[in-house]
Amino acid sequence: MLAAMTFSMAQASGTADIMGQPYVVDTLFHNQVGPGTTQTTLWLHNGTTNQRVFYTTIDLNEPNVALECILGRDHLPQFQTLESMARHHTSEGHQPFIGTNGDFGLVTQEFTRRGAAMYGTPLGTTICDGLIQNTQPATEGYPSFVAAVDRQVYISPLTYRGTLTAPNGEQTTASAINPVLEPLDGNAVTIFTPSYFGSSDALNGVEVTARLADGETFRAAGTTRLVVTCTPTTECDMLIPDDGFVLHGRGAAATWMQQLAEGDIITLESTCALDGTTVDPAQVVSGHPRLVRNGNVLYEGDTARHPRTAIGFSADGTKVYLCVVDGRQSLSAGVTTDELGYIMRHIGCSEALNLDGGGSSTLYSTQLGEINNPSEGRLRSVPNSMFAVCTAPTDDVIAQLRFQDFKLSTPRYGTYVPHFFGYNQYGMLIDTDVKGVKLSCPEGFGTIESDSLFFASGTGTDMLTAALGDVSVSMPMTIVGAELDNMEIVHHSIVTDGLRDYTVEVQTMLEGTAMPLNAAALTWTTSDSTVVTIGEHTGTLRGLKDGTATITGTIDGISDTLFVTVEQPTAHVINADDLDASTWNITMRAGKDGSATQLDNGGFRWNYTGSTGRLPRILLEKQIKMWSLPDTLRLRINTGNTPLKQVVFSLYPGAGKLTSATLVPDSVPANAELVFDLATAHWTSPEDMGSYPITLSTIQMDLNSMTNGQAYQMDFLGLETVYTRVADVPEHVVGDVDGNGVVDIDDLNIIINIMVGKNNNPDFVAPADIDGSSVVDIDDLNKVINIMIKKNVF
Repeated sequence: MLAAMTFSMAQASGTADIMGQPYVVDTLFHNQVGPGTTQTTLWLHNGTTNQRVFYTTIDLNEPNVALECILGRDHLPQFQTLESMARHHTSEGHQPFIGTNGDFGLVTQEFTRRGAAMYGTPLGTTICDGLIQNTQPATEGYPSFVAAVDRQVYISPLTYRGTLTAPNGEQTTASAINPVLEPLDGNAVTIFTPSYFGSSDALNGVEVTARLADGETFRAAGTTRLVVTCTPTTECDMLIPDDGFVLHGRGAAATWMQQLAEGDIITLESTCALDGTTVDPAQVVSGHPRLVRNGNVLYEGDTARHPRTAIGFSADGTKVYLCVVDGRQSLSAGVTTDELGYIMRHIGCSEALNLDGGGSSTLYSTQLGEINNPSEGRLRSVPNSMFAVCTAPTDDVIAQLRFQDFKLSTPRYGTYVPHFFGYNQYGMLIDTDVKGVKLSCPEGFGTIESDSLFFASGTGTDMLTAALGDVSVSMPMTIVGAELDNMEIVHHSIVTDGLRDYTVEVQTMLEGTAMPLNAAALTWTTSDSTVVTIGEHTGTLRGLKDGTATITGTIDGISDTLFVTVEQPTAHVINADDLDASTWNITMRAGKDGSATQLDNGGFRWNYTGSTGRLPRILLEKQIKMWSLPDTLRLRINTGNTPLKQVVFSLYPGAGKLTSATLVPDSVPANAELVFDLATAHWTSPEDMGSYPITLSTIQMDLNSMTNGQAYQMDFLGLETVYTRVADVPEHVVGDVDGNGVVDIDDLNIIINIMVGKNNNPDFVAPADIDGSSVVDIDDLNKVINIMIKKNVF
């Protein structure tokens, strides 16, 4: 177990020269993600152009880390997301934990003679764990990144050559394995493996099938014995055995193959070379163009700016860098290949190679997820990838802690709640939010509240220490400034309910970053203490009655104001809308002749005729501001015979962007009331006062397929807000005038007495006005009678 560790930080900021343009470089994130492996996020900006750079640094001197090229679904051509690749290649002692997309894929819609699609096959040579998945001609225009068995790394065109020896000693050449674009050598053997397209897709030669001899393995370099499993034939395009190979020979190689017989053992001596020097490759991914060579950026690439991915290594070959630069978005413009070369050199590369880019550019971590922001907004399936792999035994015991933030600084009066990464004894990240960590700091520098919150009361720099049992970590914390030069309340206005306390959120800007301040450091006043009260030295407020007031906080001569609206819920459930169909915009897709009819006891019925079409739905649109701080939005419906699939609510949290939340019922009973409770916590943070007021925008009823021409109906019975903090207040029952919880003859008599002037009790008049018309009349009487009839009171 590690008793203590002081974390060394990366450079927080600096400058970089990119194609002669100076950029400010800010480090947004830097931390360990696996054995000998860190991930770093940079923001490059020069006033006109922004670039987001995400890269991982892999130390090959670390014995518990290795590189692995993964082919999509271990087959040509099978696309797969990086997340899926890592998951399917994880086993005991073998955990891919961070990686990027790899090679470009074939973009033309090519098909084999047997109809297998070739689209997306990696364009260059791919080798996974020493097994050649495909080879392409070695050219300077399409080099490969090579990680050799001896952990040496290279970027260079890779050449494959094999020598086949028959039982009688005669030899011939094998020139390629699973080639896609290159023409087959007219005097050599081409080898097709189960990774290929099901058959050799080759004609005009001689073919045999073969399998590995007992105890043999098939690798990119070395000797392999093969057993011939059929008689040579000129009927080519043979099916490739799941556990074997097809050998296709032409010219002199075809003559060599004609002498073979079923059961013969032939020997394959495979050799891979880089610039004439033999190498035993373990992992190979290819790309173009080459970006950096011997520390020099090569000017021969694409001049358009796009998201891009690159791989490279340091001058001593001990560190490998996987890098993605985002593009096609406001936060990151994207780079040319020349600019990417400068970035790769800036982060430490002496050699670098461009990989596939655009929507494929992704840096993915099994613990942290998508590190960058793919331009398509999601992980794209890609032909192959390169991953860092933890080769240590699986271990879920935390032996090391790190602060998630790589740089700790706060203004005086600031507050800081750190979060922690937890690592096992091998340096593998196993917990991205460690709980139960206790903070400590020197006396006079600050105070610790609830073991986890640091309050900056001193000045200067000192150590902040975190401990989990006997595992601890310390980092320097800097408290900036003896006084504040700026301060603001986070929310310009809030809604509160009078049922909970709220400590005003305050912040200051420090080096361009918003940092929280301790509200207790300010002095607070309220404009109306009958509406809202606030602790003068705590900053904690509570609403007292419905109304509005302003709250002012002051520190170091700086003041800011918060506008507060108090809205107190009066019942556990409150009607949010009377569901008058005329006030809603109601449309349908894949349905016709829709019409609404108001129901006697509130709500409306939607009648329509079924028709066929894609994505059938009923859409209700209306902007409705929810009262106070609801815990749940409740929709009550009777689906009738409508084939309901799910309900989608679109809402605005406070001044935020429109968001949606979907509820899928377990079952949809016909002609029965169905209640959909959408908890506020399901789609926003209910404790964040910025989430309020909540505004409903649309209710979308997604449907299953309907019968064309059939009549359908659905009743919308109620739209309400639920408040758990007033759970002791009984729910109001429509028609229950006297408040006894049931609708009965007593309620009917009270309405009659109000109508004839014999009862003017205000406690009864309001609930007796059932239709909300402001008068108690025959319509209210009829509604109560209808309710009583439905409940079999008569």
